[in-house]
Amino acid sequence: MDTLHHTENGAALAANQVGILKRLIVIDYCNYYYKLINPKIVGSSGVQECIEGCLSFPNHFVKTIRPQKVTVQALNENGEEILISGEGEMAKCFCHEIEHLNGEIFLDKAIEEVDLNDTTTVFL
Repeated sequence: MDTLHHTENGAALAANQVGILKRLIVIDYCNYYYKLINPKIVGSSGVQECIEGCLSFPNHFVKTIRPQKVTVQALNENGEEILISGEGEMAKCFCHEIEHLNGEIFLDKAIEEVDLNDTTTVFL
C-alpha cells in the first residue's frame, strides 16, 4: 500500500508488480483503499471502452474493452469473505489488477494504441 501511496498517478497495484508473490491487490478509489486477498471475478455485465495505462509500463496507453460492472469475491484484510461490486472505472481497476495476479497484462487486452500527446484524440 505504501508503494501505491507514493506513486504518482497510481490508482491500483497488484502485489506481484512489486515482487510480493501473494494474491493481493490494493485499489485507491475515492480516497479509500480496497485491500483484497485472493480476488476473483464472479460476475460481470455490460461493456465499456476504456483508456488504460499501467505503473509497470509508464507512459504507455491503450484502448481496451472491459465489462461495465463486475462482482468480485475476495477476503478482506481481516480474512473475512466479501463480495464487492464496481462499475465503470472501478470495474476496470478490478479487471486490470486481477489480471496481473493471473499473469496477464493490459496490453493483452489492447484493441488500439493511444497517444495521449495527440491533440486530435478526444477522450470521453
